[in-house]
Amino acid sequence: PLDKTAITKSATVGALWGMAYDRVSKVIYTSAVLKGKIPLGAEGLDAIYTIDPTTGTPNSAPWLQLTDDLGIAVSPISANPQYHTNTDRGVLTPPSNDANAYADAGKVGIGDIDLSADGQTLFVMNLYDKKLYAIDVNTKTVTGSYTVPNPGCTNGQARPWGIGEY
Repeated sequence: PLDKTAITKSATVGALWGMAYDRVSKVIYTSAVLKGKIPLGAEGLDAIYTIDPTTGTPNSAPWLQLTDDLGIAVSPISANPQYHTNTDRGVLTPPSNDANAYADAGKVGIGDIDLSADGQTLFVMNLYDKKLYAIDVNTKTVTGSYTVPNPGCTNGQARPWGIGEY
């Protein structure tokens, strides 16, 4: 069997998707995501966390919240957790229903994140406004936002998600 090291706890961060690794500082950036029947972390749907994988013990720290810190909406709900609470969603006790999440998955929150090659810019895909944001890692400020062009989908069904820098 492979040796595994826990680097964070789901009870702290909730459901995660986007992940970027800073090779210089040896820090992992990871972002919250809406998944049906899986709780959000305490920081909510707009959260980006940092994890130090070198400690050997589970750890994570809130790094930035798009709505709370930068005023960037990730859903029509502006109050933390920027979505229905875990209790309202019914994800903390079985049986879980979570009907809203099934309708909203891929439409609210954060999709992928990626770090520039020089480690200075974190790129964040906002699923709600369909924009790619460039965030300065040192100042935690937005240095650019880019609307993702519709590739020709009808009825507003284009759903940008993944990103990458090569």
